[in-house]
Amino acid sequence: MPLPDEQGVPCIVRVYSNTVELKTTDVVEIVGILCMDPRLASVFDDDTDETTDITEKKELQAHEPPASLVPRLHSLVVRRLEHNNPKLPPKVDSDNYKKAITNLMVDACSLRLELLSILEHALLGDRLAAEYLLCQLISGVYARVDVLPLGKLSVNISRCPSWPRYCKFLYHLISQLTTQSVYLEMSIENMNCATLIPKKDYAQNRVTAGMLQLANGTTLVVDETALEQGQLNPQGVSNVKALADVIKWQRVDYDFQWHPIPVHSDINVLTLSEGESLLPKDVHVPLTTTQHQDLDVAAHFSKLDSRLTPENLEKLRCYISACRLMEYSVSDETQKIIQDDFVETRQSNPNNMSVEDFQTLLGLARLISLSHGVASPNVDMWRTARAMEDTRKARVAELPASNRRSL
Repeated sequence: MPLPDEQGVPCIVRVYSNTVELKTTDVVEIVGILCMDPRLASVFDDDTDETTDITEKKELQAHEPPASLVPRLHSLVVRRLEHNNPKLPPKVDSDNYKKAITNLMVDACSLRLELLSILEHALLGDRLAAEYLLCQLISGVYARVDVLPLGKLSVNISRCPSWPRYCKFLYHLISQLTTQSVYLEMSIENMNCATLIPKKDYAQNRVTAGMLQLANGTTLVVDETALEQGQLNPQGVSNVKALADVIKWQRVDYDFQWHPIPVHSDINVLTLSEGESLLPKDVHVPLTTTQHQDLDVAAHFSKLDSRLTPENLEKLRCYISACRLMEYSVSDETQKIIQDDFVETRQSNPNNMSVEDFQTLLGLARLISLSHGVASPNVDMWRTARAMEDTRKARVAELPASNRRSL
């Protein structure tokens, strides 16, 4: 299993159709016949065939483990899902899906405000950080231009309090709000020992799973507050590089020993840190809070319990999924306003608006629009994106030089 603490039952699926094309990051729905035949356990017993060499036996045993541990599923229907929310119709171009989204997005503004309020409380009253976290939760890769993934928004929230378990409480909340999430503690020991990258085992002729073999749409929370002084071994260096590749390029390089095989990913990455993260990020948001150092973290998060009912959580998860999947376009009028704004800013002071800054603003305006349930942004949404970025950059500029790397 990709994740070391997974409680699910592994399964070998037999696919009998040549028309099914599946990737390691796909989420699939399978209908089939479950087989737990105990005779499979002894098919490749060491004493059954003395002519079989050791390498071949290892390969056969790897592909045919005991059915009591790894049952077989003989597929009748295999369907690749277009999203990971079981409460929404599976096909986004179906009438049922469009009807469900239309009914849901009637309340988009109220759902947005409710989600913002919950995130603001979790982030100790920081509204700006809550806005960026909301945008991060609904972001996702919608296209690629050469190697550049479009649509992602990796966020680094720094100045996280050093209170015990704060980051884990925050992750627990995020896991309730999203359909798929993973927590990664970025300690030296974990980086040096964990298997993040899938690797080809030539003895067994199979690919062993890694933690970054995550389904599209997964939210990955990296807890960098766990990082302490120490030295990374070669495995640790490789793991940090793998995390950086996922954040920057949305790509995982599977280890085939003699050559890597790049596999595209779509993973929302949130990094929590005390100083600015050593990992890449699209935006760095220093947390601003007036909470006292002796805050009871468990009691603070428990105040949200009355709002996190199963019904409300289901609505919020559907809202996040719907925003993520919504089609997006920009009208000619808004495009001209944005272009004129960019040119004017560059003419007044080129340092105030780099090409990277402009790309971040475009992505942020898109996510703000989608979070309102609107498929095309208006001028006010563009101005909101600019105001958010101006405030965020001002915060970063106020940090001590040792705590920041860039705006």
